[in-house]
Amino acid sequence: MYLTSFVSVLVGRGSNAWAATVHGAIAIMALVVATGHRDDYIDGGHAQLLCSRVVEPAGEEERRMFLAMEYTEEGCPSLDILMLLFVIEAVTAIAHVWFAVSRNYAVHMGTERADALVDSDDDVGGGGASTLPGDQVPFLNDARWMLEFPITAPGVMVVTLVYAGQRDADVLALAALALAGMALMGNAIERPPPRTQGGRSIWKLRHRVATWAAAACVFVGFLVTILNSWARITTASDAGTIPDLPSFVPYIVKAEIAALCLFPAISISRSFLSRRATEAAWVFASFASKVPLALVILFAQRK
Repeated sequence: MYLTSFVSVLVGRGSNAWAATVHGAIAIMALVVATGHRDDYIDGGHAQLLCSRVVEPAGEEERRMFLAMEYTEEGCPSLDILMLLFVIEAVTAIAHVWFAVSRNYAVHMGTERADALVDSDDDVGGGGASTLPGDQVPFLNDARWMLEFPITAPGVMVVTLVYAGQRDADVLALAALALAGMALMGNAIERPPPRTQGGRSIWKLRHRVATWAAAACVFVGFLVTILNSWARITTASDAGTIPDLPSFVPYIVKAEIAALCLFPAISISRSFLSRRATEAAWVFASFASKVPLALVILFAQRK
């Protein structure tokens, strides 16, 4: 309880202004090095991707079910890690600026018009409620789920997958699209149920189960992909078939896996937290998943 009360105090316009400042500074730093100091970074801040292509059958060999494939770098793009980092941090900074100046945010956090707020039930959690009718209650996390996470979450995931050894361009593109869809789904997951008593049980069964199951499948798929890719690359490094991994790579992968698990944990726990404590948890998870990653890339990846 004391910890919850403590973190709730940290949430407000000031904390979001500080978060916007930090993310904005990193975005500017990433843009500066991406536009004028690429020679200082390993591979110029790029990661070469691999593209698969069909291999022609040899001799009389005939393949009908499973075509022979091979990976090639010819004509396959590279991923600009520095510019992707700039986009992630810039979008996050803009989102925090919005939270810092938005009156809707202040009302939901109880820092303005506190007398106009009423306690929400456990299904509303981090969203909060007002004296407006249920279908007109403004939902706090709309900006986060609709504008910030669909851009920043795929970016962070793609960078993590690349450092974990996954370089297949098609897999990375699919991962980005899937996580963007998962972020949009989060908005539906956190919306409160209908106010009418008759619709609540049906809503909980159909809506909650469907949305949570879909998001859980995507989330578990990401974890499995990261862990499998990481296991292959570490095995190859230990066997000497590829060069030794840079010292900063294990920290990126392990830290991002831990940070990734914070987001579903917050969504599950928000029924037990106040609006401000829930928001504090979101700000912390966002900070933990982006800022350390950015600092490692900007400083540890330098030649």
